[in-house]
Amino acid sequence: MVVYSVWLLPPEEVISVLAGRIARISHSGGLPDFMPHVTLAGGFDLPSEHDAVQRLQRLQGAGAVFCRFPSANVVYGKDPSTGRIPWNQAAITLAEETEALTQLAQRTNEAMIGSSNFHWARPIGKPHLSIAYADNLSCFGRLRFNVSWGSHASQVLRDGFDATTVCLMQTNRRQPDDSLTEYVKEWREIARISLVANQS
Repeated sequence: MVVYSVWLLPPEEVISVLAGRIARISHSGGLPDFMPHVTLAGGFDLPSEHDAVQRLQRLQGAGAVFCRFPSANVVYGKDPSTGRIPWNQAAITLAEETEALTQLAQRTNEAMIGSSNFHWARPIGKPHLSIAYADNLSCFGRLRFNVSWGSHASQVLRDGFDATTVCLMQTNRRQPDDSLTEYVKEWREIARISLVANQS
């Protein structure tokens, strides 16, 4: 079955700043490029793409959420119980864990998978925005510069922004032996909706 994720997107002017830095790091290190986002729900199966889009529409008009990243520092993820690098948390910046952001993530999980038992993805267990995806931290050794946002993007993250859009992404097809350590290299956007009423 197809595996889906729901991403909370920054406004376009913020995407243009962050995406440029992500692309530079990705291309320099031979890593996958992706759109900047905060994952609200990830790695879930649904019977069809049509069903997934219908579920996403339940979030229409949920309300804008202010996102801020107080330090804008890059944190390198590692599962303390196994020592493995989670590809989707290899290099991240932590978001302020506000009630509004957590409530939106909980509502997203309820809409998409019917689960009220929400928690942010482990092992980090906190909302975050990735700067690079890698299945091994040695990938970063190939980079010609430090994995950081740079001064301009860091200030944008510290200032924060109102996020008003979520999008439904198809990530990969789950194999019988799939696990959270599988390295996803491509994403396909299926649909996006506005969290603000009367906006498309």
